[in-house]
Amino acid sequence: IWFHLSISALYARIYFCRACARMCGMHGQHACMPACTYVRILACLPRFNPRVTGQEPPARSGHSCARHGDLCIFFGGVKDDDYLNDVHVLDARNWNWFVPHTTGTPPSARAYHAAVVCHASPAEGGGPCMLVIGGDTASSVEADVHRLDLETWEWRKGMGS
Repeated sequence: IWFHLSISALYARIYFCRACARMCGMHGQHACMPACTYVRILACLPRFNPRVTGQEPPARSGHSCARHGDLCIFFGGVKDDDYLNDVHVLDARNWNWFVPHTTGTPPSARAYHAAVVCHASPAEGGGPCMLVIGGDTASSVEADVHRLDLETWEWRKGMGS
């Protein structure tokens, strides 16, 4: 059994935003535990389960989590051998999940990719964006880059416009 955690530090806390255990059987079968959202203070205080509202994403593994301000932005992953390319956001100010309405062409469904929040170049407005890089699809290993504008929620392929 191994655990995959998406972790983001906010205000001297670690938010274990999603936890999923994958149990590998004789034939590569796996099952994901139900999703749980919880917080543990760095000073090793007891765990607490905040009252979370909104549309919580299904349990998965191989997803990414990138932090932008108080937002934990989740992308993709795999659930029961189905690769995903959805976006779910947890607002840590009010513990509310939401699914942003995205435009443009999203990356293909993938897992085990990287994601990072950065700022676009000044020529492109300089706003915050999330880059999704590489990953495994159901049939291949990708080395592409996709950019999600975090103000307009528009997907674009590549680093530039």
